[in-house]
Amino acid sequence: MCIRDSPNCVVLGKRKGSDGDGEWAVPGGHLSFGEEVEQTAARELEEETGLTGSNFELLTWDNAIDHQQGYHYVTAFVKCQVETEPVNMEPDKCAGWEWRDWSSFPEPNHLFLGLRRIRARKVNPFP
Repeated sequence: MCIRDSPNCVVLGKRKGSDGDGEWAVPGGHLSFGEEVEQTAARELEEETGLTGSNFELLTWDNAIDHQQGYHYVTAFVKCQVETEPVNMEPDKCAGWEWRDWSSFPEPNHLFLGLRRIRARKVNPFP
């Protein structure tokens, strides 16, 4: 979860062509063998957005299951700080990235399942 302290923004992208097509999500992906979750977050952030983060910190875990879609992921939500603007490095997988204020997100039914679930649990990356 890539954040800017002012004004409490998170970078979101609209997914394309896979699970959650058309839903908003934070940058992320699968662990590579031997990686720590913070390393995965840094790698995926750069691969998807061109951003280089700092101060990576595990925020929370989520166990998202959608029986109808046959979807089950355990997701580590890792937050970090960035200073620059995102670039859409994978246009075949994402319609584009934008900063969204944590308090005025898209409607829950437009969020990727894991993100929807942590918002429902009132997880806040801005203590």
